[in-house]
Amino acid sequence: QQLRSFVHRCRADLVLTLGGGSNAVIAYLSGIRPYVVYTVGSDVLMAGWPQRQVARLTLARATQVVANGRNLAARTLDIAPDASVIPLYEGIDLPFFQLAEPRVTAPRVICARPFLPVYDNATIIRALGSLPHLPPDLDVSFLSFGPLLSESIALADAVIGREWRDQ
Repeated sequence: QQLRSFVHRCRADLVLTLGGGSNAVIAYLSGIRPYVVYTVGSDVLMAGWPQRQVARLTLARATQVVANGRNLAARTLDIAPDASVIPLYEGIDLPFFQLAEPRVTAPRVICARPFLPVYDNATIIRALGSLPHLPPDLDVSFLSFGPLLSESIALADAVIGREWRDQ
């Protein structure tokens, strides 16, 4: 009821929800049409059976479903085959920029994903620990935080040799 009242007060032409979970349910139940759903990740990738059943209805009834990329669009269609899904990419339009010739430098990996279950940074740490040889000049940096940070540090201590870990 509050959403419907707000939409009428501001004379909105449509409702856009971020995420295909509870926000899409609220838009659907409000009766406001049209509504558009933007699926972003865990709302589709980690949905359990009950969430998938609800999403099948709310996404199919949306005027449009925008998904963050082709993979997420395909996974959204797996849940809601009748939904009108289009992929939309976040980020930089690379053809718009003139890129300089890349310099050959030491391999460098920068991960800015938070230490949350959905991002599974532990897989990166385990992969580094499983490599038989690491380039001596390889630099890997994690630039984030989150509830799994301490657990991830302990994992790195266990699977990556101290001589390389200091890099």
